[in-house]
Formats: sequence, structure tokens, C-alpha cells
Amino acid sequence: MKRIITAFLFFVLILPVCKAQGTSPEDRYKSFQTYKKEYLKKQIGLTDKEAAHFFPLYDEMQLKKYRLNRQVRSEARRIAHSKTPVSEKEYAASAEALSLLPLKEAQIEREYFIRFRGILSPRKLFLYRRAENSFAKAMLQHRDQGKQKK
Repeated sequence: MKRIITAFLFFVLILPVCKAQGTSPEDRYKSFQTYKKEYLKKQIGLTDKEAAHFFPLYDEMQLKKYRLNRQVRSEARRIAHSKTPVSEKEYAASAEALSLLPLKEAQIEREYFIRFRGILSPRKLFLYRRAENSFAKAMLQHRDQGKQKK
């Protein structure tokens, strides 16, 4: 549940960071991805060579998690907004999928954590986890700085 809340905050809080007039959603997303990668690279202390090996795997992991979330949540939205009666079986299946979502995300993260071992030292693996956890906090601070300038 903590990861879901963090992911939600992550996307909600990044909108002001990526907000730019006249840019497409794809451009804002790319800008956000660049910002996050620079943040992680700095916090972990990645060399250019490590970053070149780490970030393609990282992007792959993020995409898997995104697709999983999108699939489960779209089914939950479909059920929640259904104009036709929903069976108990459908409710049960959706509730089960939602309850398993954090576990499946953790399994994906574990799979890639093992793969990251071939790229990063134990110290940098530790710093990676810390950087991931501190990113939402950094987004809050960045957003608050933007509000003070106005």
C-alpha cells in the first residue's frame, strides 16, 4: 500500500514540475523521466558507464510496473463505473487483483534488483533504494519551491 501511495504522490507531484505551456504530454513525460534519471544518477553516484547499463533495465522495470498497474486499475474502474450489474465473481476477482498488486510490484522490483546486482556495487544498490524512496520527498520540495516563487 505504501508503494501505491508513493507512486500516486509521485505522479501527482510531478505534474507541476513537468508543467510547461505548449508542450505535449509526451514531452512532459520525457522531461520528467530525464529529471528523475538525473536525480537517481546523482543520488546513487552512477558513472556514465553504470548509468548506460542501469537505466535501460530500470526503464524496463518501470514499464512492467506501469502496465501491471494500468491493467488492474482499468478493470477496477470498469467495474466501478459499470452501467450493467456486476457479478460477485467480478467484484471478487477485481478485489483480489487489487490486493495482489503490491505483491506483484514487489516481485517485479525483486527480479530487477537481482539483475541490478550485475551492474551496481552493494553500496550503490543500497543508495538506489534510498534514492527511490526519497524521490517523492524531493518532488514535494521542488513543488513547494515553485509555489514560493509565485
